[in-house]
Amino acid sequence: MLDKRTLLLLTVAVLILLGILMSLSASLVLPTASGVRRSYARFKWHLFCITIGAMLGVMVARINPNFWRSALKPLLGITLLLLIYVLIAPPIGGVHRWIKLGPLHFQPSRLASFTLVLYIANYIERKKSVLGEFKHGTLPLLLMVSTILVLILLEPSYGLLTVMSVTVLLLFILGGVPFKYIGCGMVVAIPLAVFQFLRTPYAVDRFKQYMKSPPAQIMNAVAGISSGGIWGKGIGGGEIKLSHIPAAHTDCVFAVIGEEMGLLGTVLVLTMFTVFYMLVLKIAREQPDLFNQLLVTGLGTLIYLEAMLHVAINLGFIPTTGLMLPFVSMGGSANVLFLIGVGIIWRLSRPES
Repeated sequence: MLDKRTLLLLTVAVLILLGILMSLSASLVLPTASGVRRSYARFKWHLFCITIGAMLGVMVARINPNFWRSALKPLLGITLLLLIYVLIAPPIGGVHRWIKLGPLHFQPSRLASFTLVLYIANYIERKKSVLGEFKHGTLPLLLMVSTILVLILLEPSYGLLTVMSVTVLLLFILGGVPFKYIGCGMVVAIPLAVFQFLRTPYAVDRFKQYMKSPPAQIMNAVAGISSGGIWGKGIGGGEIKLSHIPAAHTDCVFAVIGEEMGLLGTVLVLTMFTVFYMLVLKIAREQPDLFNQLLVTGLGTLIYLEAMLHVAINLGFIPTTGLMLPFVSMGGSANVLFLIGVGIIWRLSRPES
């Protein structure tokens, strides 16, 4: 019988393999003004990012967990600087989410999600005894967390903000932050988020359109999943990626899996992510200290929650928010950071950790 560490790597490996197959399938035919063409550039880029992420994941899996405590301050400083810089940098696609580095696009909010989990885990462990005191205990925590979330709200990146907010809430509860202070934070945060949302015309229009009638992208995604049946149309045989769905290789890759690999493919994806998260929670429970418990839980929740929201979007349950399917969608910096997170979790799954 496979032990939890081997099973953890196996679930991630299966998802990575699915991602490679789907990126290859999406690259076989790319929509253009004159029809479709073949291009393997995206496939090569996805393979490159996965390789880099896997290498970094192996590296961090060999690092002593105490390193992350000492690395927190410089990492936090870099994260804040990048989040501020992206707001004053020229927008890409009408939003301030990415920093362009030549041909590369880096999303600071992805690094922020990793840093935020690390910060919360470290702070709660150090201040556990004074969390009941608002001024010297919970207030500094709320201020730092709010600063990072507000900077992401201003980009705006509502999908990732949702993932991070739910993860933060979970870590607060598990870490023993008093509910009265959590409630106070939510009373301030929710109206602020709604206010910023209402100031973003494209987001409001997208929500109104969804409430009136699901947009064509979602309808085509659902239709693609339905048309796949049980066995699917075969890798590369799907049609919705041709022109029916923009960004089929990122935002709607679950729909492509449903069409080309059928019900079996979608069940496989859901099973792998569920097993992955169950293993993460088991590993977290076995940790000897609160810092490691919260770190493992937070990193695993970021991955699992984004995956489930991606699936919900593709099934038409919620409006599109640009969330990817971890390890499977084409996403450079995101997949690299996800694999680094897996490396940390795997390192902490060792009994001597």
